[in-house]
Amino acid sequence: QMCIRDRYQRRVRGINRANMKLTATAMLLATLAIAVTAQGGAPHLPAWVTSGTVSYVHQVITSPGDHCLEITIPGGTDSPFWKDEGWKYSAPVRPEWGPGQCDHTKWKTLDSKTTDYDGYTAVKNAPYAGVFLIKYGLEGETAPDAGGFSATANMFSTLVKSYVHPTEPHCEMVTCRDVTGSWWKANGWRYNTWTSGPCPGKFNFVNEKDAPAPNVEHQTMGVKTADSMVDTFADVPIHCNSQGAKTRTIAVVNKLSDSIKLRTCHKSVDPVTGWACNHGGPDSEFIDCATHIQSGISAVLEIDVAAVTALPVLFAPSGAVDKVSNCYMTDLSKPVTMDQAWWDALQKSC
Repeated sequence: QMCIRDRYQRRVRGINRANMKLTATAMLLATLAIAVTAQGGAPHLPAWVTSGTVSYVHQVITSPGDHCLEITIPGGTDSPFWKDEGWKYSAPVRPEWGPGQCDHTKWKTLDSKTTDYDGYTAVKNAPYAGVFLIKYGLEGETAPDAGGFSATANMFSTLVKSYVHPTEPHCEMVTCRDVTGSWWKANGWRYNTWTSGPCPGKFNFVNEKDAPAPNVEHQTMGVKTADSMVDTFADVPIHCNSQGAKTRTIAVVNKLSDSIKLRTCHKSVDPVTGWACNHGGPDSEFIDCATHIQSGISAVLEIDVAAVTALPVLFAPSGAVDKVSNCYMTDLSKPVTMDQAWWDALQKSC
């Protein structure tokens, strides 16, 4: 009986000691909570984490030209992208990358946007949205805030979304050049589940087009086989002009890439530096085409009379940027067949 009593007393003493430790821990946590509250609420998140579980890293480059690269990472440090690739975007491996967004008071032009950056689509970065990279320049209007989750309306923030019909060979595409307008505010929610970017390249024929509001264009794209493609310039207009400017047209056909985007400007190429668009002065600001030139499509581009140069950008089927031309197009007065021979000659022209 004495042995049983001794074992019982030792067990009670052990439980009491454990309770004392738990009480001490609880008191410590309570003290920390009081201290946090006294400092103004919850502890501050690290500098590279923002509200909404989104993080950013950026890098400033100075050649060729001055730009700021900004990567938006839905899911922040908890995302598959950051867990797999985060080591690449900080010292000591790549100290040129820093935490946070580009300074949007300085970097105001949205030069390009690469969706599904480094292959991190919404599927690969699940359960978060896809990662994307924005390249900013110095000239232009106010850049999108929140890394592109909401955008300030300007000619550099044209929004394109598409939807591939699951049972029909059609793809719908909406292009909005003013996301702050009343129409988009009232109807934008309808496109929340649509894919960012234009229809895939196989949808190479415009079946139907309408304009539900100013600065908004809706297209229904279909598939036209090579046997039935007419190798002439069809009347598929694409607006590449600034608002209120006098315009002219140029006929093009895309036989080169899944889709091509043209970025025009009013500035001639500097014979010394080779620079033109986005390198100082209001005449160098990019004037982007409202939509891409899809694969196999013949189109008529409406451009400013004052436009003298254009920079072609090639896109992959995923919607990501594939190639950016090293040289500008400088003759915008003649029809252009954009094929491999044309591209090779353009790259040797500067």
